[in-house]
Amino acid sequence: MDEQKLRVPARSVFAAILLNAMDPSAQTQSDWPTIVDLSNQILALKKNYRLDVSNIPIRADRGGWISDDFSSFVNRFVLFGLAKKSPIRLSGEARALCKKILAEDSGKYAEQVEALERAVSRLNRHPATEGSPSVA
Repeated sequence: MDEQKLRVPARSVFAAILLNAMDPSAQTQSDWPTIVDLSNQILALKKNYRLDVSNIPIRADRGGWISDDFSSFVNRFVLFGLAKKSPIRLSGEARALCKKILAEDSGKYAEQVEALERAVSRLNRHPATEGSPSVA
């Protein structure tokens, strides 16, 4: 059963979710996405696509769940002027770095990264807070 889990490096999960959220069709709401919105997508991937989150700590936060590791990933872009924090907006350079991460990890985890990108593209881009996925 474990071999059916989607196992990829955390940085690939973060990069794929960020790139998906930066798609112009995803930015129909001016206050979306926040780090909580995107952390909730990690849990949606766990629930719907069996993403292994054993290497991604997630904790309860008001309005949903939050991954401090994901927040740190985004904050590195913010620190170097490559992103805005809330709502999260990435510069072209930050998007290129996310694509580079996925390309690098594809070298070692090709099928898994491809499956991750397909799964992320199918996520509901605007999860309702009251229907946020549970950690269970």
